[in-house]
Amino acid sequence: MLTKVVGVGGRKGGSGKTTISHMVATGLAFIARLNDHEGLTPETIVSLLVTDPDSEVPSPEGRYFECVDARDSKEADRIIVALDTAPDPIAMVIDSAARQVELDVRLVKGADIFLLPVTPDDDSGIKAIKDLLFYRDQGMEVSRIWIVPNNWTASPAIRAETEEKLFDGLAAWDGGKGWKNIMAPIFTKPTLNRLTRLDDPGARRDQLRTCVDLTRDILLAIDGKYQPYTGFVAE
Repeated sequence: MLTKVVGVGGRKGGSGKTTISHMVATGLAFIARLNDHEGLTPETIVSLLVTDPDSEVPSPEGRYFECVDARDSKEADRIIVALDTAPDPIAMVIDSAARQVELDVRLVKGADIFLLPVTPDDDSGIKAIKDLLFYRDQGMEVSRIWIVPNNWTASPAIRAETEEKLFDGLAAWDGGKGWKNIMAPIFTKPTLNRLTRLDDPGARRDQLRTCVDLTRDILLAIDGKYQPYTGFVAE
């Protein structure tokens, strides 16, 4: 039985954790339908675990995956523990909230990969380093954490400047060795309602492609085969 667990978290609000969680759940479900990755088959149960106590659990109507109510931390713990004995193949995405630091810690310890979204702010790299240091101080294996540049601009000049600031901030990691686990940027930010519209093939195709591309990168990273993003400036 195969289980894939993707955690999405971070202490900064507004970084796109929920949107990315929905994107990855959508991508996993689509890849499983195509039987296009070892262990992911049409029989795989794909679930999105909603943990933010202030959020609503999305309606399952029109979605590619299950939405599981884990807004009670004890329920979230119970589900995470139960993954080890689940009878069916499972792919689960856990959407953690900005204030749920304890859950973040447990996620990184148990998840195959933990995504840390960053937005194109001037100090995004510095904020990410602070999160990484915090998680390391909590005894977490930070090698499972991957930074995801989110809501990036495609403008070459702005992109180069933004990424230079990001990589400058990340260079402080580990005595100047720099943080290496970085995903390719997400340029198009799918809206959650359009991810559920099965009656709009044109829109869905564009949105779905973005979700699947991100998810394929994540699966490669889990398997140790993903080449970290080195930046537009370095290309």
